[in-house]
Amino acid sequence: MNIQLRRLCLSFLLILLPFLVKAQENSFKVEAKKNPTSPYIAYETRTISQLPNFNVNKEIATNIYGSRLDKKVTATGFFRTEFIDGRWWVVDPEGYLNICRAVNNIQQGRGIVSKNAMASKFGNSSKLWMTKTMEYLNEIGFYGAGSWSVNEEIISNPRQKTNPLAYTIILNWMSGYGKGRIVQLSGHMGYPNDCIFVFEKGFAEYCDTKAKALAVNKNDKNLFGYFTDNELPFKDYVLTGYLKLGDLEPKNENYLAAKKWLKDNNYTEADAANIDVQKRFLGYVGKTYFSIVYKALKKYDPNHMSLGPRVDKEDARANDYFMKAIGPYVDILAINYYREWTPKSDFMTTWGTNLNKPFMVTEFYTKGEDSGLANTSGAGWIVKTQLERGYEYQNYTLALLESKYCVGWHWFKYMDNDPSMPGEPSNIDGNKGIMKIDYEPYIPLVNQMKELNLKVYNLIDYFDK
Repeated sequence: MNIQLRRLCLSFLLILLPFLVKAQENSFKVEAKKNPTSPYIAYETRTISQLPNFNVNKEIATNIYGSRLDKKVTATGFFRTEFIDGRWWVVDPEGYLNICRAVNNIQQGRGIVSKNAMASKFGNSSKLWMTKTMEYLNEIGFYGAGSWSVNEEIISNPRQKTNPLAYTIILNWMSGYGKGRIVQLSGHMGYPNDCIFVFEKGFAEYCDTKAKALAVNKNDKNLFGYFTDNELPFKDYVLTGYLKLGDLEPKNENYLAAKKWLKDNNYTEADAANIDVQKRFLGYVGKTYFSIVYKALKKYDPNHMSLGPRVDKEDARANDYFMKAIGPYVDILAINYYREWTPKSDFMTTWGTNLNKPFMVTEFYTKGEDSGLANTSGAGWIVKTQLERGYEYQNYTLALLESKYCVGWHWFKYMDNDPSMPGEPSNIDGNKGIMKIDYEPYIPLVNQMKELNLKVYNLIDYFDK
């Protein structure tokens, strides 16, 4: 009897074993913290190896832009977007469907360690460094240069051969217009009362003047698009700030515009405390800004995409009035998306439906404690190892690929912060780079990036089924 019972139990365990193993695979966790003084918390983390029945061996051929060669639509000679079979895509200049994978701040290091490495590895040749950098980035599945990368002229020369990087240009029109009236904050510029100068007649004139110089880019097929600014203060309570501008300057154009908006919408100043009124006004601010910069861009360069001012404020993204108001005046909305270990599906769906346009995450990163850097600066998560940085890269981007509204991402950034060099407050001592300051890659991180980057189209097909 005991022998029969043992045999029965063994048979039962053998039946259950695959399910127990799968359950263990799906309960993978990584410990992370938001800043150096926070406790580590274990977060559910998904990587390609945790996807049931995902075929890692299937190959989908790609072209020089990293686009899939098995799906093609009308080519215009420039990057654009199209909604196809329930999903948004980037369409490359040749008409092939694309998901953008780019790296921000592709720059040479400025400190002594970087300069010595530049001399020994690249003979102090910017062209050789750029060529090798593009080859390496393509090899690990990155095909774009995000914000604050080396100027497009340096990227352009070797790019015309076999290893292109679709590049972006950041214009900084609001911060340029407001020079002398703004201050540097951590990661972005600060404006009086968090109020941008969008209602001043001079701003629209400034944008039109600046946009004239962009006409020279009209025929550049490798220009992905323009960022108009960086992380403007789109906050729900901004109406209060605009009204306070009149305390010291009664004829301030921005103050008068806020007063007029209240009157035109049958509100009094007492109504300004109402959160719904505040949210509606933020929508008005957004529409005014986005429509001005969009009109100026398309007037002089109608061929390239407007990506917006890299929106980072949760207030704005969660504000239906704001997102619906700006949708007609952007081609892809650039979103700098921090503070979530895993991007939230319901958030992303709401963004896309409100915009009626796709979005792209243009800043995110994770820092590793094993880098030797203090990691006190910057908004990214902190984990213990470079391998765990790679796990979170896969976890984060898998969620983006599941969203039918996301058309890509930009990792921040190419090289670590160099503590020996001065920087603005968010870029002092963070392990943000794919590369160390001596141009050596973080191999455990890069391996995880490469595994996912080269399978984005397989993953989309997997999720869409």
